[in-house]
Amino acid sequence: MANAIADIEVDEDSEPITLNINGVFDDADIVVGDSLTITAVSLADTLVTVDYDSNSVPMLVFAENGNGETDIIVTAADLGGLTVSDTVHVSILSVNDAPSSFALNEQDSVYITMDNFDSDSIVFTWDESADVDEDELTYHFTAELIINGQLTTEYDTTLTANEMKIDYQSVFDEIYAAQAMLAGIEWDVSVSDGIEEVLAENGPFTVGINASDAVLSIDEELLPDVYALHQNYPNPFNPITTLRYDLPENSIVRITIYNVQGREIKVLVNQYQEAGYKSVRWNATNNYGKPISAGMYFYKIRAGEFVQTRKMVLLK
Repeated sequence: MANAIADIEVDEDSEPITLNINGVFDDADIVVGDSLTITAVSLADTLVTVDYDSNSVPMLVFAENGNGETDIIVTAADLGGLTVSDTVHVSILSVNDAPSSFALNEQDSVYITMDNFDSDSIVFTWDESADVDEDELTYHFTAELIINGQLTTEYDTTLTANEMKIDYQSVFDEIYAAQAMLAGIEWDVSVSDGIEEVLAENGPFTVGINASDAVLSIDEELLPDVYALHQNYPNPFNPITTLRYDLPENSIVRITIYNVQGREIKVLVNQYQEAGYKSVRWNATNNYGKPISAGMYFYKIRAGEFVQTRKMVLLK
């Protein structure tokens, strides 16, 4: 053997490489009609297998998504049966693979009625993605609630499961507050392994929402029976949330936001209002229009003799 074959270093999923054996094996008998046969054996054929090119020179073929180290034993044999071998060390470097492609699942239009608006949810599902590197995958769900052609609520959530739910009641509250009956939610999902992000191959989708039955039913009921302050939605929120409250009679209404120290942050409502089902949105700003910091806050209603307080959490 005249010269050793150089060791090889490649990235994962590399194309096949033909061994450079020029000048490696030298046989003085070749001048009198001898010839050499070159063979190679991989010591880890789960990483590298050996094939031969059109000139019968060994060629290394790398396993898909395989990485690690192994040796290739290259042997030259002449017609007389004499052999000589060389060892080639092969290093296959790991390269991150993006998550596999996936698709969103279509769903029928949603009908919100008095029988389901406070119990059911819109369920968004999509196919699972896979990761050959066995990295943990997270899904990023984004959506926009559109009412009367206007964006009213944005949803932005990270999940480990391939499902997202938005309850009917929160959507209905927005529709009713906008004095509408119809809406739509445009949604999309991406998946990430922490390094690369892949969008759903068929997004975004839009699901239609028809709340006419519930709206008309509530309008027919006219007035609530008792005063009530409901839990805000979403909660936790960032940066917009909706507060609902019920007025069985005309009242002077004051709704105030406080921090955990009891300091007044924002007066949302301070006016005379007619009886009915009401809602107000808060964009996490104070009385001066400045954004506030994340944390726990309290919201309090005073309407006539009725007083009630609930808590909520702002995320950043």
